[in-house]
This record gives sequence, structure tokens and C-alpha cells, in this order.
Amino acid sequence: MIKKLILSIIVCCVAGVLYAQRTEDVVYMTNGKIIRGRIVEESPEGDIKIMSTDQTIHLIDAADIRRKTQESVEVVTSSELRRRTPPDIKVPYGYFLGFSIASYVDDGITPTARPGAHIGVFVERPLNDRFSVVPEIQLAIKGGKYNYKDSQYGVDELDPDDENYDDGHGVDVYELRDMHRNDLLLYLHVPVLFEAKLQLPAGYLFAGLGPYVSYGVYSHTFDMEQNRYNKKENPPFYYNVYHNYDFGAACRLGYQTSGSFFFQVGYERSLSDIKPTQTYMEGETHFTVKNSVFTFTVGRRFK
Repeated sequence: MIKKLILSIIVCCVAGVLYAQRTEDVVYMTNGKIIRGRIVEESPEGDIKIMSTDQTIHLIDAADIRRKTQESVEVVTSSELRRRTPPDIKVPYGYFLGFSIASYVDDGITPTARPGAHIGVFVERPLNDRFSVVPEIQLAIKGGKYNYKDSQYGVDELDPDDENYDDGHGVDVYELRDMHRNDLLLYLHVPVLFEAKLQLPAGYLFAGLGPYVSYGVYSHTFDMEQNRYNKKENPPFYYNVYHNYDFGAACRLGYQTSGSFFFQVGYERSLSDIKPTQTYMEGETHFTVKNSVFTFTVGRRFK
């Protein structure tokens, strides 16, 4: 029983080797050229007709033949070739950091800029030699400064002799005040850019355009009076001053060196109003709040 098993294994191995190999005719010519294939005709004078492996017929004079032989050739199936050849996947990735000039879109208010910053990582999925898709994940500080008029409520206590006096109760009143805000909004920021490249003798230029989504993770706001911080207000993301989400569009223009470093400038702008809808009193400022950010970035790209 054991002998039969061993014999079966030997037969399978020999059959596998025979299947994995075949022979072919090889003609070595006097000019150094080598033609591989199958000799289909040979004259008594030694002239031959050979069909090469690319199915081309060659007529060769005997005088041009240095020697001819048969050689074994390994036959590799497509599945075996895929198994032997590791996939050539190049997914560049990297990190970056930079500063920004953040403000709000001028829509009913008079905004001014405030400094910001960002830091993040990215991967690059090449589509071909010139185009790629680049998702980023970063922490980005946005926000801005602006002035507006807001109503402040109170109670006006009446004199008991006043004809409007009613059991000692006052009446609700409000007054308009000039408000001065300085917002710092920290987002988990995710742009996805469609990027194009222009090759240069040293490095390349690149430009990108695409959407972004952001989620607010931290914020604080100072009410400003006479260009001084007056008081720190409640975090606006958590007290319905602003929505803690944002979406918009981003664009980039940059230069990648022949090494791994790059620098770029960019612009991002909200397409949504991050301020919840509210009912205004007479005289209050009607406005929307949209992020507007210029970015200046340096980074490093690895392959």
C-alpha cells in the first residue's frame, strides 16, 4: 500500500514537471541574433523555416546559422504568474502642517481675519501618471472676528405711581448693543481632492480641487470690547451659537521637489451657513456665518 502511494506521488510530480516544461527550437545566427520557436521546414542544404514564439515566419539561409538546438522552456500559467509576481502597488502618503488666515464670508457682517493653523496626514491614490485622488484628515483651526448688533433683554421696574404699574410687576424691555466676537473653531477636517500634476525638470507642479466635510470638536469665543478681551463665552458648538458641522469646497496649488518635500497654498470656503436659523428682533443684524480660510502648508510625501 505504501509503495503504491509513493509511486503515485512520483508519477504526479513527474507529470507536473512535464506539464510545466516544454521544448522549443532555438537558432543562433552568425550576426548574434537568437530566434526561438518551432522549425516547420528544413531543406537538404540546411536552409530552415522557423515560426518564432510571436507567430512570425523566418526564412534563414544555412550560411547565416551558427548553430541550432532544442531547449526546455518553463510554462507558467497566468495564475502562477500572478502568484509569483507581487502586486506593484504604490500608494504615496505623507504628513503636513501649516498656518492659515481665517475669517468669515462677508454676508451681512463686517468680518476681519484671525490666525489659524492645521496639521494632518494624507494618502494619494494615483489614477494614472498625471491624475490622482488625495483624501486628507487634519485638525484645522478656523473662525474669525466680526461686529454685529444684538438685542439684550431686561426688566424695566415701574414706579408704583405709574399708570402702567400692575401689582408691582415691571415690563420686559430690550436694548440693542454693539457686539464684538472673536471665534476660535477647531474642526476635524476631511477634504477629498482630485489632483493633477505637471512634470518639471526638477519636481512637479500640482493643483487640486474637491469637497470637504468638517466636524467641530472644540471652540471658544471671546466678546471683545475696545479691542480687548472682555469675557470668555460658552463654547459655541455646544450652546447652539454655531452648528458643529460644516461642508464646503477646497482648492490647492503647490510644488513637489525632486525629493520628498512639498509646499502649497490653498483656499477653503463653506457652502453652508454654520449659524442656526433664528428669529431677529427689530434692529438686530441679519447675517449668515460661513468659514473662509487661506492656507499655507509644507509637508513631506513618501512612496
